[in-house]
Amino acid sequence: VQIDLGGIAAGYMVDRAYDRLIQTGLNRCLVNLGGDIRCGDPPPDREGWRVEIAPLKKDGPGLRRILLKQAAITTSGDLW
Repeated sequence: VQIDLGGIAAGYMVDRAYDRLIQTGLNRCLVNLGGDIRCGDPPPDREGWRVEIAPLKKDGPGLRRILLKQAAITTSGDLW
């Protein structure tokens, strides 16, 4: 059995960085730490932050685009 806390640590750091930005009044922000993303209010004149999930095959078209606002998402994969 092996336990890897890297994902938990990255998520924790993203949350702390986001909290710090919000505390300083930067509500329009996006923090990205290697696929761990948290965002606040969207950029001006935008519905949300556009995030694209990488394709399943190298050089393939984007798998999915999503709009985020006041949300968090984490991705993981082995595509190199």
